[in-house]
Amino acid sequence: MHSLVDELFKAYAHSSGAVVKRLNSSSVFLNLQRLIKRYLVLILNELVTNVLKCAYPGDKAGEVKVHLKEEPSGLVTLTVSDHGVGLPEGVDWNNSHSLGLPIVGVLAQQLNGTLTVGSPPGASFNIEFQKEGESVATDV
Repeated sequence: MHSLVDELFKAYAHSSGAVVKRLNSSSVFLNLQRLIKRYLVLILNELVTNVLKCAYPGDKAGEVKVHLKEEPSGLVTLTVSDHGVGLPEGVDWNNSHSLGLPIVGVLAQQLNGTLTVGSPPGASFNIEFQKEGESVATDV
């Protein structure tokens, strides 16, 4: 998770301006097949990229928060949030004209998870899913 977010900040340095990253994660043990085939990394990539490209226009200062945690019950939660401009009023992220947000919903379903989208200030995406199967240690 940390290295992916670092790479995204490098790739979008011209548009990330004064955006600060706040990462909070513990080691989460995920099935390697789930990590690769179920596209958790793609979800994280899409959501952080959206913040860096859209949340803080004109080099406006801000932050992106990424939180990954696992409960003793095996419930895994990934949250990506910001305090930027947020989603346009009335936008249906499931039927967005862009491809990214609907794909996040589909990928969350592939994890047999639930996606909750929060509203202003900024935007917040919370994905919860139950881990299963043989596990390996990862920090995503």
